[in-house]
Amino acid sequence: MYGRFFVFTCAYAVAIVVGRMTVPDGATLAIFWPASGVGALWAITCTRTGERRAAAAAIAGISVGGNSVLHGSLGAAVLLGAANVLISFGTARVLGAAEGDGRAWRLHGLSDFYRLLGAAVIASLVSLGPGMAAILAAGDVPGWGDALAWVMRHSASVVVVVGTVFALTRPPRHSRRSSGAEIFALFGLTVLAEWAVFGPGHRLPLSFVPFVLLFWSGVRTSVRVAVGHSGLVGVLTLVLVCGFQGGSFAAIDDPAMQAVTLQVFVFLTTSLSIVLAMAWEERGRLARDLAALEAAARLRAEDLTAVTQTIPDGLLVVDRDGRILLHNEAAKALFDDASTDSTAAATGDAPVPRVEVLARHHLDGREFTRDERPSVRALAGEHVRGLLVRSGVGAGREGRIYSVSASPLHDATDATDAADTTDAAASAGPADRAVLLLRDVTAEHARSAELDVSRRRAERLFSDAPTGVVVLDLSGTILRVNSAAAALLLRDPADLVGRPLADLATRPEQVARHLAQTVEQPARRHSFDWTVAPGTDDAMQVTASTGVLAGSEDSEDVVLAHLLDVTERRTYERRLAHLAEHDALTGLPNRRRFDRLLSEHLSPDGAEHPSGAMLLLDLDNFKEVNDTLGHGAGDELLVSLSSELRHVVGDAGVVARLGGDEFAVLLPDADHAGARSLAEDLVAVVRQHTAALPGVHHRVTVSVGAITFAAAAQHDADPLALADMLLYDSKDSGRDCFTLLAGDGSLAPRSGARLAWRARLEAALDADDFELYLQPIMNLRTGDVDSAEALLRLTDVPGEAVSPYQFMEIAEQAGLAPRIDAWVLGRAARLIADLRRREPEFRLEVNLSGRSVGDPAIEATLEEALRRHRVDPGALILEITETAVVADLRLARHFAERVRALGARFALDDFGAGYGSFAYLKHLPFDYIKIDGEFVAQVDTSPIDRAIVRSIAGIARELGKKTVAEFVATDDVLDVVREEGIDFAQGYAVGKPVPAREFVATWLQDRLPDVAIDVADVPAR
Repeated sequence: MYGRFFVFTCAYAVAIVVGRMTVPDGATLAIFWPASGVGALWAITCTRTGERRAAAAAIAGISVGGNSVLHGSLGAAVLLGAANVLISFGTARVLGAAEGDGRAWRLHGLSDFYRLLGAAVIASLVSLGPGMAAILAAGDVPGWGDALAWVMRHSASVVVVVGTVFALTRPPRHSRRSSGAEIFALFGLTVLAEWAVFGPGHRLPLSFVPFVLLFWSGVRTSVRVAVGHSGLVGVLTLVLVCGFQGGSFAAIDDPAMQAVTLQVFVFLTTSLSIVLAMAWEERGRLARDLAALEAAARLRAEDLTAVTQTIPDGLLVVDRDGRILLHNEAAKALFDDASTDSTAAATGDAPVPRVEVLARHHLDGREFTRDERPSVRALAGEHVRGLLVRSGVGAGREGRIYSVSASPLHDATDATDAADTTDAAASAGPADRAVLLLRDVTAEHARSAELDVSRRRAERLFSDAPTGVVVLDLSGTILRVNSAAAALLLRDPADLVGRPLADLATRPEQVARHLAQTVEQPARRHSFDWTVAPGTDDAMQVTASTGVLAGSEDSEDVVLAHLLDVTERRTYERRLAHLAEHDALTGLPNRRRFDRLLSEHLSPDGAEHPSGAMLLLDLDNFKEVNDTLGHGAGDELLVSLSSELRHVVGDAGVVARLGGDEFAVLLPDADHAGARSLAEDLVAVVRQHTAALPGVHHRVTVSVGAITFAAAAQHDADPLALADMLLYDSKDSGRDCFTLLAGDGSLAPRSGARLAWRARLEAALDADDFELYLQPIMNLRTGDVDSAEALLRLTDVPGEAVSPYQFMEIAEQAGLAPRIDAWVLGRAARLIADLRRREPEFRLEVNLSGRSVGDPAIEATLEEALRRHRVDPGALILEITETAVVADLRLARHFAERVRALGARFALDDFGAGYGSFAYLKHLPFDYIKIDGEFVAQVDTSPIDRAIVRSIAGIARELGKKTVAEFVATDDVLDVVREEGIDFAQGYAVGKPVPAREFVATWLQDRLPDVAIDVADVPAR
């Protein structure tokens, strides 16, 4: 601030001195007074009030001091000081640069220069009074010439100084094409022209010549150069005219007139230069702006054209007659024949198309009236948005649906007027043109209709679903229910909405927990059962299937629950569960339930100190009742005996029917004495009950095997198998008695032997100490050995091959028969695969224990063995004895049917040895009859045996079955059975049972000798 103050103070003082140098002789006022311009510049650039006050004081002080020295009159000096202050700050005030807001005036364009010119004149006129008064105070009488000179010199000074400074300091707006050489030439010519026009002694009236050069600089150079050039012209003119009396201006005799002329000249030079330069600059800027606007408009037009042509919707501009004036390619595609081609119409080759052909009907088929047409409504000033219409244009377009939007298209003047109108309704007046946007929404409308149909169907499916459907929010509150759910919950739908589903359950926490799991695991469905207590005496069982249904952007996720009344189903399931674990005839627990109860009783918790006892019961001579009186009488006896057994045992234990005529009793808390007492009671009760019955019933008694678990724990044996062995001890002891395991765990010799055999057989199974021997079977029609019977041998002792006759009964009693049969089937399947590589039609017969008949595990083992070894099922013949069939005919028949379904064959072994009849041949689906050796061994000497064999062979032929004669020990027997038409013979006359390797060497050695039998799993002992 202080630096500016010092600079302006010095500049103002110098300007006064320079101005006094331009006072002509005999004149009162100077020709050019630069102090006014410096003061105005100072006032304009002040930005604070304090700075302005200091500047005003400095201007006044310097003016008063200088003028008092020059004029000698203090009054005149004071008045001149006041006049200078008025000129300086009056100019700033008029320009608005002294408002105190910190903003300064700047020279940006011609309007700013004209403002400066006006401000200078106004400020000069305002200071005219004090100025003329100062002249009067100095002793001169001012005239109109002095007043004009006063205004001109101060106005010119302000314009020249302020305009020049601001013009030189303004940033350049654009560069002119003038070069440095041109500017140098311009300034050189200016000096020469000034000397030629205003040089000493030159009086030619050519003072206008510098204006030509000023015009050159204003048009060709920048504002700065032009202003500098005008300053050069003004300074040279003042110096040459005032200092050397040169030029035509020096010829003016009147000093006042000469001063005014010079002032006007200087003013014009500066003003002309600034005006020309800035006008030319603005012209260039306007030209550039216009070119830029034109380019932008052209680009916008191109963009608009591109957008119009590329949008998929049809765009049309129509007039009041409905003619299409403008369209895009999409709109052109909406017209499908040449008569509506707007391009052809424009050339006069076709009628001008009309928009009504595309927007003709309402969706319901009604034709639009004229006032309803979208184009007419838009021409009337209305804006139409998304109106759905149906077209009727040409084949293939009939019935197309369009979404039409239309707006009035006003002229630019109308748009300007509308922009100035505050009332929107008033601005939307009629128009001469309208713009229409058409989109083919036929497919969308069809999809919308399909969605609407689907929505209605979904609503119907929801409301009419036969099962309960409930929609819940994620907190479990009911949002919607269908009628089935309301009926299931015995409540009105309105009463259910808004209630938590868990509140309807007898255990709300259970339902709430399952619903929370559904929300936590939304990717899977959840099912749970719960009980509804709808206010009646009977609780309702409901199963709920829940899952999260994802919502859309506008809707939240919900839980969808399907409810089903399963009260009756659960009742049936409980009934079925009861039937699955109870005997249908007697109502007693069956073997499945008894095994589960026994397993639970012998759980690991009580394994160290087992308590309780178990009794196995088997009815003696019960088969005679079935054979004599029929199964109905046998069933009645079983029911009555079951009731007696249940009555005797009471609450002390559980009575179960294991199957057939076999029962079991579990006594959880009995000791050795209790087991003995109950066994005695059971034997006595059965004897007394059957003794009172007529006929063969009185022969039925019971044999019992009893153990205590504490005593049985001393043997590493299954308690059930141990009790079964004791049961057979009772039968061997004459039946109608019981055998109880001693308290110290010791066994009777017979029981000990059975237990030892059991342990030996289990060890043999674990060590694979069994082998299959093969006994050849001869085809009596061909004389060839094309089949064999696999006979099991126990080979746990080296050099010994124990026949199953010595251990199979014990294996059956111990429950090991199915395991042994499973081993036999696996080895037999592998053996058949090897034998068939030598003899493709070879067949192998395998014996099954009666205890394995009907066992699902045996059937599964058979199927797996055949599959694993890729054996033709027809190569395997399963044998079961007639006695096994007689034990349970139904079970045997079903087993045979399932075996045949697998493709294997079935043989009835030892036929004639049991109590069966020929009726078994009628009802059993067998393929072979193996005649018991009892009838074959002496057939060559016994006419009775021969007659029996003949009759069996004849019946078999009639039934289409094959026969096998067993125990053919001599050639004479072999000849007889061949004569009687038997198909196959088996016995020592054909061959003894031998190991598989020896069998192959004897009977199959000459068949495919390059194939060796695989006996890796057949021990060679």
